[in-house]
Amino acid sequence: MATSIKETRQDNIVTVELNGYIGENSPLFEVSLHRVEKLIIDMSKVNYINSVGIKNWILWSRNIPEGCKMELYKVPPSVVTQINQVAGFLPQQAVMCSIQVPYYCDTCSKEDTRIYELGKQYQLGQGEKEGTVHHPEGVQCGKEECTYTTDVLESKFFKFLKFHKPS
Repeated sequence: MATSIKETRQDNIVTVELNGYIGENSPLFEVSLHRVEKLIIDMSKVNYINSVGIKNWILWSRNIPEGCKMELYKVPPSVVTQINQVAGFLPQQAVMCSIQVPYYCDTCSKEDTRIYELGKQYQLGQGEKEGTVHHPEGVQCGKEECTYTTDVLESKFFKFLKFHKPS
């Protein structure tokens, strides 16, 4: 799928909806950050990020104006992994407001994701206190006899909760 974005501006707030992958030609990196006070990025339709996309993301995010808040929504597992592994990927002024968490049904082998929201299913660390995650119970896969379980290694997938402190 080709990468595309939908960009809207209202006063000093820029909202970007990404679609496709984040790579060398991602139009995200052409979004002007001039006089932006709040940057909202919807990543619900991002399917992956490649190594050049990671590098370009870091370089681009260094140009986010001081004092600009960055909110990421529906961050896909591939990007959460990079946030956990690559130092500097998530700028200090950025907050992941929601993430996509992979789920799996052992009974019927169905895979899906569920949206976890900041303040509901996870909390960021504050001071010396580490962040926490609270998984919903009894998540159904669609069949009455089936139940989803998270399909991640919690200590690795939610690693960002241990080191990210909101600014």
